[in-house]
Amino acid sequence: MLAHGAAMRFFLTRLADWGAAPAGALVRPKDPMEYERKLAVHRAGLSILTDAV
Repeated sequence: MLAHGAAMRFFLTRLADWGAAPAGALVRPKDPMEYERKLAVHRAGLSILTDAV
């Protein structure tokens, strides 16, 4: 559950940075979809755990 929360936090932070980066910024925002895929893995793992109970 903690890994799911961490992935959600990173996904939302990257998503916010993706849309708010100014055109001339020196730092490029990272792709938030990497953490969306990690969230999907965690969601699948959580559903396996809740089905077993």
